Amino acid sequence: MIPINNLQCIEDRNEYVQPSEFAMQLTYKDIWLDYFLNKQYLVSQLMGGTLLTLNNDECLNSKGQSVLKFSKQFINQLENIKANDYKMKSAKVNFIVYWLKEGEEQEVKIILPELYFEKQHDGITI
Repeated sequence: MIPINNLQCIEDRNEYVQPSEFAMQLTYKDIWLDYFLNKQYLVSQLMGGTLLTLNNDECLNSKGQSVLKFSKQFINQLENIKANDYKMKSAKVNFIVYWLKEGEEQEVKIILPELYFEKQHDGITI
């Protein structure tokens, strides 16, 4: 251990209850990147803050067209979130950024969404 002057170590032993709701900002690892290769026209019609409709492992635009799919890794994470009695409530476009697939020359616009979850008790959202 390295001695440091004037350093205090404080341990927090409080127990905290789970929040009734929370937001999650997704990253490149949470979405299926190749899915955007054929969705450029639809993505170009969106902007930050646009509401999306949740549909299982994907998000839809206001016309019901699929604009993004979640990665397998994130789908597994969603199962863990559901196991803790949270339900996806809503989604919106957080950012639209460019991604360059390895070996390609053309950048592709992708959506990084923000998802909102709420706690359920016995199947009832609170």
